[in-house]
Amino acid sequence: MEFAKRNVKIVVLFACLATSMSPIIIRLAGSMPPMAIGFYRLGFSMPFFIFIALAFHREGFKKLSRRQLAGSVVAGGLLFLHFLTFISGVGKTTVASADVLTCLHPVVILIITAVFFKEK
Repeated sequence: MEFAKRNVKIVVLFACLATSMSPIIIRLAGSMPPMAIGFYRLGFSMPFFIFIALAFHREGFKKLSRRQLAGSVVAGGLLFLHFLTFISGVGKTTVASADVLTCLHPVVILIITAVFFKEK
């Protein structure tokens, strides 16, 4: 965790590159079904994140309540829906438009919070 705090710019750059590469990698997957792409995407990344979580936050896992664990399961289900819809959408449009829509996500959230929640 100290690395992330000391090297915020590197972490943010890596996150932006990883996010912007998603439509390209999905398009390169060819005719694979969206569920298979989502499965492999999570399957390859899960060991990395489990290692990081257990190496740096082992005590935090022991403190999780049943409600928090249930929330994690719900979040996983929503991530599944995201993968299913996003990967299906990339197959129906160009990589450029999918990437632009992905990168516009913070702007859309900003507009929604300003209009519906009256936040500044």
